[in-house]
Amino acid sequence: MLAELREALGSLKESFPDYDGGGYEIAGLVWFQGWNDMCTPPAVPEYTRNLANLIKDVRKELKLPNLPVVIGETGNCNHVVFRKAQAAVADLPELKGTVAFVPTGDFLRPAQESPNVTHGHHWFGNAESYFLIGNALGKAMKKLLEAAK
Repeated sequence: MLAELREALGSLKESFPDYDGGGYEIAGLVWFQGWNDMCTPPAVPEYTRNLANLIKDVRKELKLPNLPVVIGETGNCNHVVFRKAQAAVADLPELKGTVAFVPTGDFLRPAQESPNVTHGHHWFGNAESYFLIGNALGKAMKKLLEAAK
């Protein structure tokens, strides 16, 4: 992930021809991941600590010690223990106030109302689900950024 970030930042002019070289700001990170960890039973009890360590490592690597992070819940499953492990990261004392957790389970639409009925792991390809998730993640990031001012 960090290698891809460095590559993207190093080629801004190629990706954005109108970019004037005036710099950039990494203002926050949205983390919307977890399905494979959830499906690996030994990973579940380690998820909270692993994600907290990832956040700390990314902040250290980017030299952004208070980088706001929004965690999007893997809400398209019924794995309550895993979802609680994700939520717990935002409550860790060392991350409190700079990390937000966004529940997303209410955004899952029924398979029969979606274009890809066999892909629950991808929200059944439902655009409404993705829109609602993105909107909620964006609102949470906006709130973190305002609090950081």
